[in-house]
Amino acid sequence: RAVSRLPLPPRPPRPAAGAVTLGSGGAAGSEGPVAVLGAALASFLGRAFRFDPARTKIMVPAGAGAGTSAAFNAPMAGAFFALEEILGSLAVGAFPPVVVASVVAAVVSHTFLGNHPAFPIPEDYGYALQRELLVFYPFLGVIAGLVGVLFVRVFFGTEALVRRVVTPRWTLAFLGGLLVGVLVLLSKGLLVGHGHLAVHLDVFGGMSWTSLALLALGSIVATSITLNFGGSGGVFTP
Repeated sequence: RAVSRLPLPPRPPRPAAGAVTLGSGGAAGSEGPVAVLGAALASFLGRAFRFDPARTKIMVPAGAGAGTSAAFNAPMAGAFFALEEILGSLAVGAFPPVVVASVVAAVVSHTFLGNHPAFPIPEDYGYALQRELLVFYPFLGVIAGLVGVLFVRVFFGTEALVRRVVTPRWTLAFLGGLLVGVLVLLSKGLLVGHGHLAVHLDVFGGMSWTSLALLALGSIVATSITLNFGGSGGVFTP
């Protein structure tokens, strides 16, 4: 019942805060809030049509999956994200509505955004030989998993640190913006959080692996500071 009742609309300053955070260069994602709005809208519709809590509970991940699918043009990824992370189950009763909502949302978004991948990868940056696929992609999976663990620990470690600081919230927001601004300046603008549109693949392709590693670490730190010091946004794209 708890997951079926979400407030709608969210507090009015919330979307505005997200727009200001991203527009001013905060290191956050733009797709996360879309998933939250989709879930809140689904909860509102479930209550408006007086569905029982069990059905509304399924509508909430369907709305979140639809929002994610529309933003990333990835209907199956959005559906499985909603089933695993929000509902926490691949139950037979929930799978069809979540998948249908995600697919329809992606199709609708094609009308406005076109049918193209969120992260188009030039062929020059891919591997063509079978031995390269068998060696480098498993290695990439290991590295990405370790970096994911690092991101989670740094993010929640920063949150715990901020909670210990006794100071007005606006002071924290100012300090966080200043720190992120320094990181963005040091990265020559590559840490600016405008979502996946800020991923400059042509620039990344010419950087050394040490520079890319430092950029990844900088993104982890910048996102942790942005969202824990008072910024508003998502964590999908970071």
